[in-house]
Amino acid sequence: MSDAPNTTTPQRSEFLQELRRAATVLPEGRALGVIVFDLRRLLRTNEIYGDAVGDHLFQAVGERLHKLREGKGPVFCVGDGRFAITVQAVSAAILQLAAQQMLKVLEQPLDIDSHRLSVHLTCGGASYPAHTSKPETLLTCAEQALSGAKYLRVRYMDYSDMPENRRLGDWNIEREVIQAIEQNSLELYFQPKIHIPSQTVAGAEALLRWRSPTRGYVSPELFIPYIENAGLSYELQKWVLNTALRLGRDWLDRYPDFALAVNISPEFVSNPELSNLVLGALGIWDAEPENLVLELTETVLLWERNRSIDNLEALRVTGVSVAIDDFGTGYSSLEYFKDLPANQLKIDKAFVFRMLDHPADGDMVGLMIRLAHIFGMQVVAEGVEDAASLHRLAAMGCEQAQGFYFCKPIPRDAFTEWMHAFHPAQYFREDV
Repeated sequence: MSDAPNTTTPQRSEFLQELRRAATVLPEGRALGVIVFDLRRLLRTNEIYGDAVGDHLFQAVGERLHKLREGKGPVFCVGDGRFAITVQAVSAAILQLAAQQMLKVLEQPLDIDSHRLSVHLTCGGASYPAHTSKPETLLTCAEQALSGAKYLRVRYMDYSDMPENRRLGDWNIEREVIQAIEQNSLELYFQPKIHIPSQTVAGAEALLRWRSPTRGYVSPELFIPYIENAGLSYELQKWVLNTALRLGRDWLDRYPDFALAVNISPEFVSNPELSNLVLGALGIWDAEPENLVLELTETVLLWERNRSIDNLEALRVTGVSVAIDDFGTGYSSLEYFKDLPANQLKIDKAFVFRMLDHPADGDMVGLMIRLAHIFGMQVVAEGVEDAASLHRLAAMGCEQAQGFYFCKPIPRDAFTEWMHAFHPAQYFREDV
């Protein structure tokens, strides 16, 4: 019987020795598989509940895994929040099945120091000799698969399922984007929101951009997961919020009703520091709460639901608005929807793009507008690209529109010029 894993000291060298040993006794026709388990949100747990609770959580997960593996092989701690095991398997499918069966047990909630904590794990798997001729490199292959799983936000990924060009590139892009944060070379672009009834500029959404010196423009969908993996989400969120308010300061002076919208990650909404961070930034840049909209996706309630709702309600009481972004494509539950303290609902562009040519999508847009109004929310339609769509949305009672028809996301100075040149007659034509 093996001992429970030591969670205070990484055991990577011991695990590499185990890989070499296991390979020498591997039966003919069998593969040596490695599964790496990564405990997500461990840093956030430390921030919210303290390091002691985070340490106990990690230890408890290790003990659970140890019990599952009793008589089958040892469990090794291979880094912060990570465990690794070996599995004899005949195929990648068997290795994945083994991981999924263990996840069902490992992800049961745990009671730690009077806190009931959710357990979320991500896994990567790799096999010898299918993926490497050297058993000691199996851990690296499995950890690369783990990065792929995190990037695609899936619970498990096998090394063979990773695109070839990502197998060695993950570490480079993570290093580059961290450097970009340190060198303050990320940018914010702004896209206008138009208030349809008054035909005026209601505000702008701040959108994160990164132009890598070696890769060119990199989509946020690609680089943000690496920032999350590196544990820098809080720093990035703080930078985005303060930079948006700093760059938009002049607009707030010129247009008192102008509202800046900033995207907030679902994970960050549950952070107990959210209110202090938001209200502190408003104070620093002398902006009113009514000038700020926090945009978040429906998945916010997957993360510490009660705490997230409390945080949002506390901010909304001050005058800060909350918008549900990309509505209709994510975790849609009317039960959860009614509990969200939101002022705005943003209809995903996928529905708006198709609503003129596909009656079902048009009906869906109309239904979402009526639903939002029932719950006292205003509606913002994303992806408006032509006058006909704008008129249709106006007829359905939609309050705001956003999309390339008005302006694509542009840098701050260009946005200022665009606002000065804005003339409603250019967009609200009667001849459509």
